[in-house]
Amino acid sequence: MKKKVILVLMLALLAPAFIFADIMQLGVNVGYGLTYDQLFNPEGEEPDYEEPDYFAAENFSFAPELRLNVLFLQLDVVPALSFGEDYFMADTQATLGIQFKILDVVRLGAGAGISIPISQKDGVWAIGGEPFSKAVDALGNARMLYKASLGIPLSIVELTANWIIPAGGSFNEGNFVPDIEASTFSVGVLLNLF
Repeated sequence: MKKKVILVLMLALLAPAFIFADIMQLGVNVGYGLTYDQLFNPEGEEPDYEEPDYFAAENFSFAPELRLNVLFLQLDVVPALSFGEDYFMADTQATLGIQFKILDVVRLGAGAGISIPISQKDGVWAIGGEPFSKAVDALGNARMLYKASLGIPLSIVELTANWIIPAGGSFNEGNFVPDIEASTFSVGVLLNLF
């Protein structure tokens, strides 16, 4: 009897690990710069309207992506990196939310977070344009965002599609209304580390 109880308890404890596997994922994220409004609400009626070049190189950005999945929680960090002779910048999107992996076929996720640049110029580091000593203020002034994701697990990799929706303002402004027209899209390829 005790063995059965122990076995049932072990299965109950291990089940979430199998359901929400792929704890740490690392990969590449390709962002698309044209907004929802530019893609789906063209302004062809206006005389000065010029149709965008949908496949121009400047519409795409490449960034590493780190994702942690712990039970039903998901932390996702995407720092779009840019370099110069005397500067470095990581325009970082960080979101925390929930995720559900359904029968190893699809992973659905949704979360909220911030978009904030972390930079270094001439040896001076800054976050959100502020010195690191004012990091709390910078985080409060960072633009909020919402993120919805759809992932397709394929053995050791996962293909993801993301919809990033900025909010109307920052935490300090208290404007949490999503701005659908300014939303953008990205795709990613993530390697399951463990």
